[in-house]
Amino acid sequence: MYRVIASAQGFGSTVQEAMVVANQQTVLDFFLPPDAGSIQGTIMNQQTGSPLAGVSIIVRQFTPTGPIIAALSTDQNGIFTVNNLAPGTYTVVGLNPNFGSEAASTIVQSDSVSNISLALIPNPGIVQGQITNAQTGAGLTNSFARILDSNRVIIQEVQTDGNGNYRAEGLAPGDYVLIAVASDFQREAIGFQLFLMHLQLLTSHSFQTQEESQEGYSTNKPA
Repeated sequence: MYRVIASAQGFGSTVQEAMVVANQQTVLDFFLPPDAGSIQGTIMNQQTGSPLAGVSIIVRQFTPTGPIIAALSTDQNGIFTVNNLAPGTYTVVGLNPNFGSEAASTIVQSDSVSNISLALIPNPGIVQGQITNAQTGAGLTNSFARILDSNRVIIQEVQTDGNGNYRAEGLAPGDYVLIAVASDFQREAIGFQLFLMHLQLLTSHSFQTQEESQEGYSTNKPA
């Protein structure tokens, strides 16, 4: 499965997904809407109000779990701009390992700029653990831990290492859902909560699947 983004100056970007099959040609036609809009935003330190440079920005189209339409970083003044957006609803996620993550949705209109501000909390939490094959005990490499916040916005998606271990940093205190995703395994979700630093949460869960099972651990391990 591939995701293709078509864009042109002055036109809104459009996303399509397609399955590529060996020895077959896949054709995708794109119709780009004119009079594109933009999103401009500022990322700040919640405690001091100062702008944050180098914050990773992800823009999702349609819904908080929709396709990623743009990925960029804030400049030295904590500002980012995304141009050539088709009119519609977008969710902006800002994240930084030292300042946590935050998300907000906005509506983009033709020939206009939508403004958004996000404030990130210093000293964020961490969730880490392992996804394993319950029958063999082996870690499931190339599986994914998908992290959603209380508004069901995908904040992060991290891949497991060769031992099935995952680690997601930069999570602000709050309620989250972790979805374990692995090939040939049914997806399963668990809820967990992260607190301010100096407070640790460790929970063990069993993920039931159609064929086998996965086991994961979520840990808040502040710096």
